[in-house]
Amino acid sequence: MTDDWKDRAAAELGITEEIDEDDILDLARVVAHEVERKMAPISTFLAGLAAGKSGGGEAAMRDAIAKLRSLAQP
Repeated sequence: MTDDWKDRAAAELGITEEIDEDDILDLARVVAHEVERKMAPISTFLAGLAAGKSGGGEAAMRDAIAKLRSLAQP
């Protein structure tokens, strides 16, 4: 069900890049535990927005996630 949702959502938004959900979920976990739980979805949204502003693609998403993970870690 979740893979189907992810695939349908990506198609609806015109996203063709592979989505590494483990990286995104790990970012959410780190932010939830080290910052505040309600900031987890906000942080994943910000990572996606930053990746898009940087030209998109997997490398841009990995870079944005790495920056936010580093910022959230004590």
